[in-house]
Amino acid sequence: MIYVDRNTVERPISLSDEVFEDAQRQLLSNLAKDESILKQKRVKGFRVLYNSKEVKEALRSLFHGKCSYCEQPLTDKLYLTVDHFRPKQLATDSIAGLRHLYYSWLINEWENLLPSCPECNSAKFNYFPLKRYANFQESVEGCRKVEKDAILDPCFDRKISAHLKFLRDGTVKAKSERGEKTIELLSLNRKNLVRLRKKRWESVMSQLQTALKWEDNVRTLARFAKLMDQKQPFVAVSRTAGMTLLVPLVTKIGTMDTISDLMKHIWEGDIVPASIQELTSLMGLEKAMEPELISQNQVIPPKIRLISSVELTDYKALEDLKISFPSHTGQDSAPCLMLLGENATGKSTILEAITLCLLRENHGKALKLDPQSLLPFGRPTAKPRVSIHFNPKDGTDHWEFGVSSRKAYWKERDSHEIPVIAFGAHRFVTNIRRYRQRHIQVQTLFDPSKGIPDLRKWLVNAPAYKFNAVARAMKDLLLIPLDQDTVMTRNKDEGTIGFELFGQTLDLSYLSEGYKTIITLSLNVMRVLLEYNTNLEHAHGVVLIDEIETHLHPRWKMQIVSGLRKAMPMVQFVFTTHDPLCLKGMRNDEVVVLQRNEDSKIESLKDLPPIEGLRVEQILTSPYFGLFSALDPEVEINMIRYANLAASTNTSDNDQQLKEFRDQIESEMVIGRNPLEEIGYKAALRTIEDKRTRIADLSNINDDVFKEALDILNKKPEDL
Repeated sequence: MIYVDRNTVERPISLSDEVFEDAQRQLLSNLAKDESILKQKRVKGFRVLYNSKEVKEALRSLFHGKCSYCEQPLTDKLYLTVDHFRPKQLATDSIAGLRHLYYSWLINEWENLLPSCPECNSAKFNYFPLKRYANFQESVEGCRKVEKDAILDPCFDRKISAHLKFLRDGTVKAKSERGEKTIELLSLNRKNLVRLRKKRWESVMSQLQTALKWEDNVRTLARFAKLMDQKQPFVAVSRTAGMTLLVPLVTKIGTMDTISDLMKHIWEGDIVPASIQELTSLMGLEKAMEPELISQNQVIPPKIRLISSVELTDYKALEDLKISFPSHTGQDSAPCLMLLGENATGKSTILEAITLCLLRENHGKALKLDPQSLLPFGRPTAKPRVSIHFNPKDGTDHWEFGVSSRKAYWKERDSHEIPVIAFGAHRFVTNIRRYRQRHIQVQTLFDPSKGIPDLRKWLVNAPAYKFNAVARAMKDLLLIPLDQDTVMTRNKDEGTIGFELFGQTLDLSYLSEGYKTIITLSLNVMRVLLEYNTNLEHAHGVVLIDEIETHLHPRWKMQIVSGLRKAMPMVQFVFTTHDPLCLKGMRNDEVVVLQRNEDSKIESLKDLPPIEGLRVEQILTSPYFGLFSALDPEVEINMIRYANLAASTNTSDNDQQLKEFRDQIESEMVIGRNPLEEIGYKAALRTIEDKRTRIADLSNINDDVFKEALDILNKKPEDL
């Protein structure tokens, strides 16, 4: 990290024109509402201007195509993401006042935007720990005056080297509390960065040592200057390496004046030594200031650990199966999975395996499962094993669960605990007093006779910050319009919960069974997550739901996945379903199709088409469900008979049968999704009759169908 003067690039027009001013007025108007509304409001619906091509190009130019934090070159693979130095929401886990809205008012502020690689952006997330926060809606300048212990800002902190020390082994050490916080929050000592910085140090040292041997001093200085230039990758490393060779450089050249500009680069414009003696003294001082880690009272929140893959070996019917989660690409929600497949292809088994592997040993044993029930049929000596791999690869790379010598085991654990909640396909609400026990949170997946706790009483009596966190999430889940200043209310005396919407209070107890099912399931998830977090926007965990479509109306089936993901964006959901409607809300590469091969071994289907944008009937007839068509089976058989009869010899008997088939087909099915498609289908049927076309030759009659369709369009309704 180095200091870069933001004034070297002009402020993008899109962040200063009338559109920007209008967006700011709208944003500040939203933030000026009553506190009861703001406490239950998420940062959504605001006009986003910071992500435009113009802004990205300005940021790229400002930092010469590098990440502002780690100085890696930004490429097509390591692409530029726009980072908010002060996050656009939830900059703190504090439950005080309106802290969950910090710093939404700076969402489009140029002074608050930096170019970042996805790795730094993901590591930093929304964390911005401080001992003291500025006032609500304070300007960037005002924030800087108050927030003295913030992480280093590469466009404000001119003396980065006073806080960070880059070493020859590629690591970076802290020289101050702010430096330590910056390193930890951005994960600046992640393995790939350390490797790249070490390689850069070695390359720079080799080039500089070679340059010192050249007779031409101008050429030597030019090489030093080039390697110290801020356009270079990892220039902070280059400058630190170059600093170790300044004494021999000055000795070679013989004068300090000649290298004054170079010295300003290395000392970042602060102190430029005037003589070799002063330089030697400063170098000695620099050596004496070898950095030590400085402890701080404020704890950096743990990094979110995402599941990257699951491997199952000899676990029940799953002989050897690996399922990969798509990589997290900095989107607004964590990668999830939807498992598809016919019955007996292991979907529920996979959910059970993931759940057991994520549970702590004492919680897993509390389920009182028979380890022998996990063995594959007919193989009593098998050793079932489930391995879960994580990303990022800090701490323990993977966790393992298995059965050996007829006993279950859990191993390769660290202190990091991941909340896990699981639901079986048979879900009903019941009153359970001991719902806080960890195994209760997953037991319906293993025992269909167990119910889901009714947590309305818990919500009525929950602390205010938990109640407001649930309210913010419920608005996304229940698809309440963003422009509605809806407030969730509770009456502790009567034990009721409701929403104030359109001037009326809607009691949740009067909602339909479908709504109640969704709310009850979601409350069980939210209660657990709020044991580990102060909000649901940052809360991470793994939630597994078997047959997500159970008890849901088709409209809810289409919205449930996206609703859950919006309500709890950093939760990794793993669903199973038999309903194509529930694939709405899943992204490409997030759907896994399980099937049995010729040897009856369960495997996942490869090379699936993109799921986003497919219509329901397209999903049904795609490899995701593998149906030949979405028609009623009897109608489909009649269609085939009709086409085959049309291709046979033209006789009066055939003509009569064709007419009967056509009348039957048109009476049994709704042809087309709209009037135009209906005309197209009718034209195709008539052309098949007239041309005596076989199914195999249907692709050759497009022109005839088109003419027939025109004829139908030109006829009067009574002639059709």
